[in-house]
Amino acid sequence: MAIQEYEGEAYQGAAVDDRPPLRSPGAPAFRLMVHPEQWEFIPEVGWLPHIKRMSLAPGVNGVAHAGRGGDTAARAQYIDQGFQILRYTDTEDGRSYMSKVSRTTSGQPLHHDRWHSFKQIGNSVMPVRDRDGYNAWRKRLVESKTIEAPDPDVLRAILSRKADNIRRTQAMQHIPEMKAKRAANQKTLDAASKAIK
Repeated sequence: MAIQEYEGEAYQGAAVDDRPPLRSPGAPAFRLMVHPEQWEFIPEVGWLPHIKRMSLAPGVNGVAHAGRGGDTAARAQYIDQGFQILRYTDTEDGRSYMSKVSRTTSGQPLHHDRWHSFKQIGNSVMPVRDRDGYNAWRKRLVESKTIEAPDPDVLRAILSRKADNIRRTQAMQHIPEMKAKRAANQKTLDAASKAIK
């Protein structure tokens, strides 16, 4: 059984591809965006922005068909909600954060972020994520001031909700798995609290 790996080509150009088509229904193009109130703590890296995906499929999220405004109305709606829409080139090397696999069994391209690749093993498709690369990119977004650093009060509010979740599991400490999970969550919460500047 052959294993085929699909990393996708840069969104701006297509390369000749002699692999069999990837078994996928495809996925529409998208934009990535961030919100100043949505952050997550990764113990090895620190506070990182939560990235949200806006699908560019016509009829979804207010996206119009080409020639009828495209995603202008959808972008305006998200901006009104406080989101910042990232430019495709907001990356360390200026290449797009969006890639695509052009050849799929459905005939529709599969758009994905550049930190994903795919393995086709038999009839199954397995996504493979470069977590370290993705987290490093999110960290650089803040360091390069592409997006603003998190407000400490926002981070404290996030931690308060996490602390509430830990308190709610106190009654289940007699279950070894819950006790271990609660201890791990408390350790992460303590580290996240120390990381607030």
